[in-house]
Amino acid sequence: MGVGGMIEEVYVSVCSVCGHPLTQEMLAGETRKTDLINYVDRCIGSITLVFCAECLEKIGQYSNGGVAEAVKRLKQDREMD
Repeated sequence: MGVGGMIEEVYVSVCSVCGHPLTQEMLAGETRKTDLINYVDRCIGSITLVFCAECLEKIGQYSNGGVAEAVKRLKQDREMD
């Protein structure tokens, strides 16, 4: 039992983007053993990424439109600050 008599959720993973713990039902997507080229540390490795529904949706939105849409989002974000 969890706090206050509530049933404690069983977390199985963590979203690689937002860092929230995820139950099996909250898992929305994942990559498996994808190659990672790390330009900062100058090495190649393997990475597995896990996503909640919200972050998977954001990734899909950010992937559409290419650089032109990304520049628009950047300008909008700067105007809001």
